[in-house]
Amino acid sequence: DVVLAGVLCVLGVASAATRHPPEGALTVTVPTAFVMTLALMWRSRAPFAALVAVLLAGEAQTLASTSPGSLWAFACYLVVAYSVAVKTSGEGRAAIGGGLVVGGLWLQEWHDRGVDYLFIVIVFGGVWLLGRAVRQWQARATNAEAHQDERARDAVAEERARIARELHDLVAHGVSVIAIQADAAEAALAHDPELAREPLRAIKTSSREALDEMRRLLALLRIDDSAGPRSPQ
Repeated sequence: DVVLAGVLCVLGVASAATRHPPEGALTVTVPTAFVMTLALMWRSRAPFAALVAVLLAGEAQTLASTSPGSLWAFACYLVVAYSVAVKTSGEGRAAIGGGLVVGGLWLQEWHDRGVDYLFIVIVFGGVWLLGRAVRQWQARATNAEAHQDERARDAVAEERARIARELHDLVAHGVSVIAIQADAAEAALAHDPELAREPLRAIKTSSREALDEMRRLLALLRIDDSAGPRSPQ
């Protein structure tokens, strides 16, 4: 914005100072060029303020001599028409901005006794519509990106929940087997200690299998966390 305003300011002041084209006294055209071009520095942060400043400066020169008709002035009007369309959130406010552009230029045309009213509507209305279309496209792109991130987070959460359920079932099954085999080993010890070997062997096998499966599932969770920042848990 600053570069754009600076380039147009140089062009506008040079055009006014050299009187090419002649649009009135330098005391009128040079300040008008300064205001209209430097107002574009705020076209993104305050598009309505930039629009009003450009229109008021142009109308002031129109009342004093003739309306700004150079290419740099035309570029200023195009930029503020586009900016108020693409940088304004509400449809109503954006429509008011577009109406101000067309109305302000119609007023200048009326003071100059011109006839280019339809040209103003077609050109600046078209630029305003282009700005609104760009804003809608940007909004759709932002929403699509947000939904994509949300779907990715939901998929990760669903996978974590599945792993958690699998881990829960695994631990519950392993503990149940160990509890049953422990009861069998305790009963065998009361009558025949040799019979306790098989339940104890089953307890050892089940506990090892459960630990191996738990390590495997936890390794999956650690791989999923590897992309994130490391911090104390």
